[in-house]
Amino acid sequence: STPSPTSTTPLGLSGITPGSVTLGPISDGYTQAVSTRVTLNTTGSMLVLWSAVWNQGQAPWLQLDRTVGQIQAPTTQPITISAVAKGLSAGNYRTTVVFTSPQSSKSVILTVSLFVQAGCVNVTPATLNFTATVGTNDLSSQPVVVSNCGAVGTWAASATTDTDANWLSINPTGGNLQGGATQQATIAASIAQLGAGTYHGKLLFTNGSGRFVLYVTLSVQSLPTLNVSVSSISASKNCTFNQAGYWACFET
Repeated sequence: STPSPTSTTPLGLSGITPGSVTLGPISDGYTQAVSTRVTLNTTGSMLVLWSAVWNQGQAPWLQLDRTVGQIQAPTTQPITISAVAKGLSAGNYRTTVVFTSPQSSKSVILTVSLFVQAGCVNVTPATLNFTATVGTNDLSSQPVVVSNCGAVGTWAASATTDTDANWLSINPTGGNLQGGATQQATIAASIAQLGAGTYHGKLLFTNGSGRFVLYVTLSVQSLPTLNVSVSSISASKNCTFNQAGYWACFET
């Protein structure tokens, strides 16, 4: 007699779609999670219990929205795969997630890659000049444009000056930008604590390992003085006695 054919389709966990994912590129130091979704597949008609493990010492950047679960075969279950580049330098990172089930004779393998790029940030214009007069109100602000010349990342800015007075400021002080995107920021200078003179400051912009320095010059001028060509005059003509009780003399 001829033996009956045997099905080669595994019961329980049958695969994952897709079998490999790539996250990124993102800038080094980017603190937001980047995510994608995969689907865990099953065959048969049983309740499939599953768990997922990976080398977390090798890939601490990897996160799953769940590492255990159950699926009523033959349905599927979506799983969100995420990564955070915080603490990672530029480079390509890779790990393998293994899904197993006591109802399955085989493991399901998912390969996850993370692409981290060196951060890049540019600012225009590259220099700013402010001019004001002692005793007047604070200066009007000036706009700059911050651009992300790398992958998605987080930019931040900090100000330093050549005096103890913190006369230089920026708003906002940072934000998230997609690769190639721009954001406007406002630079302002306060002369409330400053005397006449020329002051220098700078703003350091960062995006991960990317750096850009914007230089600022502030010129504070003294108050104008009034001078006359003659310090005194002697008026002896065209004098009249005023009803208010004093003499008024006119001289040109």
